[in-house]
Amino acid sequence: MVNSEAEELAAIADLAGRPDEEREGYDQHDELGAFQHDGTVLDVLADLVDEALHRDRCYPWTAARVPLLAALAVDERLTAHHRARLLLDLYLIATVGRRHDEESADTIAATAAVAGELPRILARTGDSALYARLAAALAEACSGSVAPGEPVALGQLLTAEWEAAEDLRHL
Repeated sequence: MVNSEAEELAAIADLAGRPDEEREGYDQHDELGAFQHDGTVLDVLADLVDEALHRDRCYPWTAARVPLLAALAVDERLTAHHRARLLLDLYLIATVGRRHDEESADTIAATAAVAGELPRILARTGDSALYARLAAALAEACSGSVAPGEPVALGQLLTAEWEAAEDLRHL
């Protein structure tokens, strides 16, 4: 069982460095309970994001999960593609209240948590153009200057760009 955020980060990063056959059957456990997946890094990351933003809804614990997701988004042990996916997920967390037109204490706290992680995210240089674009969109989303409705459209565009990059990885 993973006891701390640092141990959780290390376990995920270790998983990212393992050959696919060693990832089979990997179980991740945390304070919210246990979950299983087929062992791919994207599955592990998706499970972590799902904890924070299950069914695209913000919860009292969402803001507390942001530092781990941000730490992974800048972790060299993950691929640039995985780091870009985490930025997309952080964008979705930062804009959940505005995308659903349901601002609450939880969505405001989640956006503030993402904004608090921006310095370390923006300090990362030399990554992919997609990472840079997502980081810029994330900074704009946290600034509060995004027009109503824009987070939905931009989120869809960024998701499509990330999926296109995923498709290119398999060619």
